[in-house]
Amino acid sequence: MYEPPLAEPAPEGMATIEDAEMPHSIASPREIHAGTLTAGEINDFSKWEMWEDISSIILQQWQQRWQLKPLERYSVQLTYEDGNPVVDRLVEVTDNKGKSWKARTDNTGKAELWGHAFGETYQALANPTIKVNQGGKMRKLPSKATAFANGMNSLQVKGNCNYSDQLDVLFVVDATGSMKDEIAYLQVELNDVISQVQANQPDLNINLGSLFYRDHSDEYLTRKSDFSTDISQTTNFIKAQSADGGGDKPEAVEIALEEALQLSWSKEARTRLLFLVLDASPRENDDVRKSLDASIRKAAEMGIKIIPIAGSGINKGTEYLMRSMALLTNGRYVFLTDHSMVGGKHIAPTTDTYEMEFFNDLLIRIIEESVTIPSCGLEAKTNTPKEDVPDKVVKKDDDKTKKDPDKKVNIAKVYPNPAVDFVQFESTTEVAELLLTDLTGKIIQRWTKVPEGIQKIDLVQFPVGVYFVKYQVDDVWKMEKVLVTRN
Repeated sequence: MYEPPLAEPAPEGMATIEDAEMPHSIASPREIHAGTLTAGEINDFSKWEMWEDISSIILQQWQQRWQLKPLERYSVQLTYEDGNPVVDRLVEVTDNKGKSWKARTDNTGKAELWGHAFGETYQALANPTIKVNQGGKMRKLPSKATAFANGMNSLQVKGNCNYSDQLDVLFVVDATGSMKDEIAYLQVELNDVISQVQANQPDLNINLGSLFYRDHSDEYLTRKSDFSTDISQTTNFIKAQSADGGGDKPEAVEIALEEALQLSWSKEARTRLLFLVLDASPRENDDVRKSLDASIRKAAEMGIKIIPIAGSGINKGTEYLMRSMALLTNGRYVFLTDHSMVGGKHIAPTTDTYEMEFFNDLLIRIIEESVTIPSCGLEAKTNTPKEDVPDKVVKKDDDKTKKDPDKKVNIAKVYPNPAVDFVQFESTTEVAELLLTDLTGKIIQRWTKVPEGIQKIDLVQFPVGVYFVKYQVDDVWKMEKVLVTRN
């Protein structure tokens, strides 16, 4: 059960919706520059046990109101025979009653599939199986689907390492009047993000688009600039927009998503990202819920990660909806914070801790983590020992592990590094929690109450790339970076 720690509490800034209507400051255009807005990120895949608790307890009322429950999770890992990740491959979980969820593997070769996530009543999938697109046909994995709590569904497929250089990025922005306090800043920040990603990723073919939306009774419902590799087309469109209208708080979020998914997304891409910038929820009625259900499913099947960006005015119900939307499409939840003193007050998210970053830096990091892939044919730079290593914890001889209580020692070490098939985690004390995460922070293996000694971490099922071994001792988290390679 998740319990917020006493140390390092979540930052202050919890506000009511009424408080959020009063802006801290609205600068004139000449005062605005990139690197002003501040933000935080919650990747609920990296805090999965916490999400299970808070969504079922603290945020339960919103789970019921949105009829949305992303808890029955099936993770799939696909690799080629050479150990490289299989990117942008369609996978599906289905059961004997015809229920199914489709998604595409990301840049790490992983896909997130879900059981019953929508509706008033909940019923788990019956005898679920995983299917993978191989040669244009959906083929079943030989064994029954494994729920995430019991491990990863892994498959090695035939084929050669071959990655697309296509990156699709779409900015969907709420342009109603309540966004006036932040939209000018957002326009400058988004343009800076675009230009920095261009400079940092010269080998990528960036396909950029944008859609601004208001509400049904406003001057317009949506305005859009479809995808184009002519970056100036989109940046000029973003600069030309302004905020107005709205007024009744809920906005046409569902219409914006419907139209966003109809734009010219690439059929093959390394990554497809939809940043949804908003400060109000959609309306709560059956038609809207059905639309959101269809759009979320479609985005997942198309391999589009929805990354909500919450501005001032967001309430807990909208936070729950946006975090659920991010989970169901393999995305993350981003929120602006009060640290910049721009716009109205921003509520603190329901979590333990988060790190405040500059908004533009945060988005650049998310984009770059979403496109990073190993080079095909990456070889090990050091020889990994081949001797047998025990699968379980092995305690060292007591005489050899006696320590001088006044002498400072390293709590743990991780070796070999680089690694091929496994790493060993060796600790001189009990570790409360031990995690293996991928480059994006997603937890892929977890152990609790690991005793002093050596713990083998098996890496055979995972593709080459960068991983992190994280461990907790006395409420303090430490981390070691590990490079996995294949000969």
